[in-house]
Formats: sequence, structure tokens, C-alpha cells
Amino acid sequence: MNRRSYLGTAGAASLAGLAGCTGLLGMDEHEANPVGVAAETRADTGYEQRRVKELVIDESVDVVLWSESISVTNYIVEHEKSVSVGPLTDQRAAVFVSLSTPKIEVLGQQVNPIEDMETARLVTMIAENYEGMGTPRHVADDKLSVLDQQVVTSVFRTTATFVGNQEIEVNLHVTEAIDADDDLVVGIGVYPRQLADRERPNVESLITSIDPSVDVSAESSGDS
Repeated sequence: MNRRSYLGTAGAASLAGLAGCTGLLGMDEHEANPVGVAAETRADTGYEQRRVKELVIDESVDVVLWSESISVTNYIVEHEKSVSVGPLTDQRAAVFVSLSTPKIEVLGQQVNPIEDMETARLVTMIAENYEGMGTPRHVADDKLSVLDQQVVTSVFRTTATFVGNQEIEVNLHVTEAIDADDDLVVGIGVYPRQLADRERPNVESLITSIDPSVDVSAESSGDS
């Protein structure tokens, strides 16, 4: 699976609309804070923070007599875990990602489309932009407590192609938007279905341990 392809294109696809609607309101720059996971939970689950990616969406918007350029900076914090299953041996096939996007409010109303996006729509966006991933099938919904909020987390099942052209069935967890101070955060977890008994509790622990206070700049061990 090409995670970087997903991170670069899925984020842009979902957030470009945000840039468009904010420009109409005379706003120019908005930036989220990167949101990580509590260190203790990472240690307990075996997921390692690998990298923090900045995703900047620049958009030029025409408004009747003038046009305006705006910039929205979002962050992706990626965690990985090496697992072995079937033909895969010690590959980073278990992934957890937190995507943070800035809240944008006008006259008391949020204009960020992520806030009200249903998990089914989010997961469709992910599948369309995640290289080698098939069409997801909804399996179940659950509620988890994240930052003192009851957050719906949906589980989907699909196939994904890994290194060596190996196709494996995977479970995909996607949360609805989580209120995190000045930002909105979406948690996304992917792992081989055969490891569900072990990795589902791990992904749920990572989701419930999403923490805006984590200093992600001091935690990454991968390339930037």
C-alpha cells in the first residue's frame, strides 16, 4: 500500500473545498496543530510515530469583482507497526494516522466540511486515494470516548495490495471529526483482518489516546 499517495491526495481532495469556502469569507491563512497519540499508548500497542507531514492547500477564489488567495495548513501524523501475516513478513502493514485540520468559524458557524462529514464518506475518500485498496464494505459502528466526547468510529473491510503484489484483506477504522481545541481531528487505522483480535483493541486504544498536547516534533523516528 502506498500510504504517502493517500496522505498527499486524499487530504487534498477532502480539504480543497475548505479553502474554497473560506476564501469567500475574506480569510487568508489558517493552520492546524499536529495532533499525536499519548506516548504510553504507543509503547503499549507497539505503534511507532514515524513522521509528521504538513499538507498545505492554496486556493485562488474569484468573488464577483475580485479574487483572493488563501492558504489552509493541515497536519498528518503517521504511526506504523511491523507485523507478519500470511505472505507478509515483518512489514509495516499496520498503520494509524491522525489528520488535523483547523476550525474555521464565521458568525458562530463552522465552515470546515470535515466536521459534518459522515464516516462512510470519509472512508470512500480514503479508499479512492489509497493505492491498491479495493471498495470498502461497512462492518460495524461503535462509540469511543475521545477527549471527553463520544465519537462514532466505523469499521470497514476491504483488500489492499502490499509490497510484492500481495493482496490481503484489511480492516479500516475511521472516526468522525473530533473536537480538539482549535482543530478537528480524524483518526484512521488500517491493519490485516487476520490480526483483528490483536490490532482492533490497539487501534481503539490509539484513537482514545489522541492528545493535542503531545509534542510530535520530538517523537518521529522516520523520514520527514
